[in-house]
Amino acid sequence: MYTAEAFLLQLLTWRSHGFINRLEARHVVHQELSNCWGCVYGLDRLSRPCLVIKLKNLKISFSSSSSSLDWVLALIYLVEEALKNMDRDVEQLTALIDAKDFSLSQIHIQELFMIKSLLQTYYPERLGLVLVISPNLQAKLLWRTLQSHLPESTRSKVFFVPETSPEKSRKFFLTFFEESRLPRWCIQRYFSPSPSSSSLVS
Repeated sequence: MYTAEAFLLQLLTWRSHGFINRLEARHVVHQELSNCWGCVYGLDRLSRPCLVIKLKNLKISFSSSSSSLDWVLALIYLVEEALKNMDRDVEQLTALIDAKDFSLSQIHIQELFMIKSLLQTYYPERLGLVLVISPNLQAKLLWRTLQSHLPESTRSKVFFVPETSPEKSRKFFLTFFEESRLPRWCIQRYFSPSPSSSSLVS
């Protein structure tokens, strides 16, 4: 009981002095998300809310510490939004990460480690599944760097969508999602190929 109470107190203290309070300043979050790199969209087959992230649209400013951390603030906001919209019997969320055309220059590795610590400390076991889509070489190199710092329980939830054939890709997606629940760009890329869209869900 003491451990649970201590954890709750720590969590509430963190929320009152850090990122979560600033989430009320939604113009900061919405300005960051206007780049169309992240949103909460749809549900998987287990009714878990889906966090959609397009890495190529993520543009980090390193001109000041506050602006460079706005994307971290926005990511926490998205996690909170996903949790808020969960059904009572759902405890985890899913993430779709589009790694097509990703560049290592877009992300600072130390900020990723900070996010890892935040999620592990304040959202333990909330992540149920991560699907990485169309990773290029730089995205694969980033994953090699990160995976050695993640526990096996987390690494086992990360899957790369097979790219060997459209049929295998579609079959893999349908294991976890109904086609109609996927973002439109994902449907266009794998189920009904057409000119790609740069928007987040369409």
